[in-house]
Amino acid sequence: MPENIKELRNKAERYCSQAERCRQEVEQKLAAWGAEDADRETVVAYLYDNGWLDDRRYCRAFVHDKVSFARWGRQKIRYALRAKGLPDREIECALAEIDQTEYINNLQRLIASRPTADSAEEKIRLFRFLLQRGYTWNEISETTTGLQ
Repeated sequence: MPENIKELRNKAERYCSQAERCRQEVEQKLAAWGAEDADRETVVAYLYDNGWLDDRRYCRAFVHDKVSFARWGRQKIRYALRAKGLPDREIECALAEIDQTEYINNLQRLIASRPTADSAEEKIRLFRFLLQRGYTWNEISETTTGLQ
């Protein structure tokens, strides 16, 4: 094994040990380190084979963090994971594990954090804000009874 591959593999292992990573993030980092395409493929394959990279684990961690800390809705999470090139099957499995009570509580906290929606214009702003956070129209409507 060329010394360069060994060095890249070690650097990638350290990078993956700091936080959960996906293939796209690792490939970008390898490219920044000056790795050739073939070397990147070799290193990424090694990381998958040895458990440093796992799409299911990454999706679950990403969904958990975005729901718990950023209070994102399912739609925004789904789009962010797709943008990272992750398989739809893994994305949908991770989204299915969302605790519905926590999810609705997050939505309610976001609504409470905004000014009271007394006028039609304020209601539109609130709905637009929540849609941008990744919540669906139905989720928002059901949670904001009386604001429609």
